[in-house]
Amino acid sequence: MGKSLETPSILAACIGRGPRASQEISVLEAALRGLCAEADRAKLGVSWTEQYSRSVLHCPRCRSIYAADIDFCGIDGERLVATDENPLVGRVIERYEIVEVLAQGAMASVYRVRHVVLEHEYAMKVLFGDIGASKTLVQRFRREAQAVSKIQHPNVVSVIDFGTTADGLTFLLMEYVEGETLERRLARDGPYSPLKAAQITRQIASGLAAAHRLGFVHRDIKPSNIMLSNRGGFDFVKILDFGIVGLAKGAVGDRLTESGYMVGTPLYMAPEQAIEAATVGPAADLYSLGVITFEMLMGRPPFSGRTSMEVVLKHAVEKLPPMPPLGGLELLVRWLLEKGAADRPKSGDEVVGELDRLTFTREAKPEYKPVSGFTTTVEMTVDQAWGNDKQSRGE
Repeated sequence: MGKSLETPSILAACIGRGPRASQEISVLEAALRGLCAEADRAKLGVSWTEQYSRSVLHCPRCRSIYAADIDFCGIDGERLVATDENPLVGRVIERYEIVEVLAQGAMASVYRVRHVVLEHEYAMKVLFGDIGASKTLVQRFRREAQAVSKIQHPNVVSVIDFGTTADGLTFLLMEYVEGETLERRLARDGPYSPLKAAQITRQIASGLAAAHRLGFVHRDIKPSNIMLSNRGGFDFVKILDFGIVGLAKGAVGDRLTESGYMVGTPLYMAPEQAIEAATVGPAADLYSLGVITFEMLMGRPPFSGRTSMEVVLKHAVEKLPPMPPLGGLELLVRWLLEKGAADRPKSGDEVVGELDRLTFTREAKPEYKPVSGFTTTVEMTVDQAWGNDKQSRGE
């Protein structure tokens, strides 16, 4: 229990104060080492939208899907079998035919489904059997679904339905978004121009603002949770997985709660999330947004390392790496990435307002390393570039 009492106070002392004495940093490293190792083992950083593994475990009776390291079905006790083909594909669940696997995360698989009568397509998230077998977790999942369904914003994926089948499969039905994640786009295309980065940042900030006004904090904003779809030549943003992190907290049980737990992905996680994830506020999401914007501009996140511990420490105490001179956009990124939560913008609406006041040029993409300037042509604001007909896009 020593590290659970010691870590928050030391880390809190470091946040917002820059590098400290080497002895204090060593104590912090030792205290965080156990937390990060446990978080890694609990797979709290696994994205819901990461590519799924072809080999899965399933129950031959109820066809529930399971993650690795489980031998028996939690619903009916049958021994699990391994297969390269997902047995749920082709099955009809509540009038929705499962067409294909889209992704697999730490606690669920995501499928593209089609309504058997109307033929509309949706995304369906089905909990793994061991998660769905827990009444406590299913109730938590239901509460999260009910809450998140209240977020009605064009930049947030809508929750449509929730249910549990007679044979114990618990599912969440969401709108289906065609496109690709920001993570994949950046991996393929490299960094963005400041104008394009600002357009995407503005949409994420707008979606976050809508959620924050209702009291929701995402806690895991990162490129793999940002979907991009083409609408009239523009990248339209959809934020994925609001409310799922609350379920992740419960799913890991008491392994982390005794020592303090971390929920999030270290590369994009605000410093205060390493103290106590349950108490973080909107400022944590805005910090993660700052990390994403930095990565869109520079081609890499501001901090990286070989271990979660190393990355968390860098977020807490290291200065932001140099950026090219981007005027107001650079200042906004630095503001979002302030170490102290109270020093960041107060809301996503404030970020949107700042972006709408900036003027950009149609410039060449920056290099992966900081550069001294960009090619100037036609100046425009983010709002002008995005287009004035917001109503047609649902804003």
